[in-house]
Amino acid sequence: MLVIDIIIFMNKEYIFRADGNAHIGVGHIMRCLTIADALADKVAREAILFVCSDTDSAQIAEKRGYEALVLDTDYKEMEAELKLWPQLSINNAVILVDSYYITDSYLKALSDYGKVILMDDMQNHSYSVDGVINYNIFADSDIYQRLYHDTDKCYLGCAYAPIRKQFIDVKYVVKSKITDILITTGGADSLNIAGTLYDSLNNTSAIDSSINYHIVSGIFNPFYNELKDKEALAGNLRIYHNVSNMAELMQKCDVAITAAGSTVYELAAIGVPMITLSYADNQVAGAEYIGQHIATNAGKYDKDPQSVINNIKAALIDEYSDIEYRKLCKQKENKLVDGLGANRIADILISYKL
Repeated sequence: MLVIDIIIFMNKEYIFRADGNAHIGVGHIMRCLTIADALADKVAREAILFVCSDTDSAQIAEKRGYEALVLDTDYKEMEAELKLWPQLSINNAVILVDSYYITDSYLKALSDYGKVILMDDMQNHSYSVDGVINYNIFADSDIYQRLYHDTDKCYLGCAYAPIRKQFIDVKYVVKSKITDILITTGGADSLNIAGTLYDSLNNTSAIDSSINYHIVSGIFNPFYNELKDKEALAGNLRIYHNVSNMAELMQKCDVAITAAGSTVYELAAIGVPMITLSYADNQVAGAEYIGQHIATNAGKYDKDPQSVINNIKAALIDEYSDIEYRKLCKQKENKLVDGLGANRIADILISYKL
């Protein structure tokens, strides 16, 4: 890992500006890594650089085999890092920016170093960039037409969902009975949603007590040790940390309870019937779309946790106990993504270098 100290990166043609830490979770940097993996199949890996605000973020990228630069700045104050960019000697690069803390001035300044592509989940502001990617199911072309007046540079919809290779062409069978439930709540889970859900579901008499629960604890989950203590005392709980083959775990589960982030698209690629929830503003639109068109949305955990828990219980007892309902969920989910989104984004990035 490299902490900035007048370091030259003249050979870097593709820059990913993303962070992942205990405060914001790992969604941004993980989806960038999926895109980087697809890009590395098409260009030299040495041409790719991750630029991160902190060591935690950079280490995530390095573990996947990418060179990472630590700016040692506040991820919430991105304009403050601009004074460091001239030291990198980056010219004519393609820069993919994935952060909710960008500003107009920040993106405009980055244009001095190459083409700037923005990952956008919010679709509520027009930025001065060369391209915009919103792969979410709720991405609205009419909104982007109003924002940018030209959607040729806007890449919208689930065709661009960056799915890792392990989730493609996975055979999934909907079983007659629910025996295994997956709970996944992101990289940080500062609200201890997973642990609270397990306690509540496991103590609900109307839910089969023989069900096995599989909780994925993110690398920055402050309740990891508490979850491991629960696992030691329970015969039906398994805690997973740093999962290398998430597709295999998803494949063995009959229902997934998930935060409405990128995991939704991975579950959809396999076809695991899901129940979504949101706990941050950027997850609300996706969760609501799923609730209206695909499966069940349990609601906003950060606003009313007990209602969300009650909605999940009701869904498991009623709709999801019906194999036909779960089969329908699988069919709808499979239609969302084809697994080629990361390749499509990689091709977009390359096109900006031509």
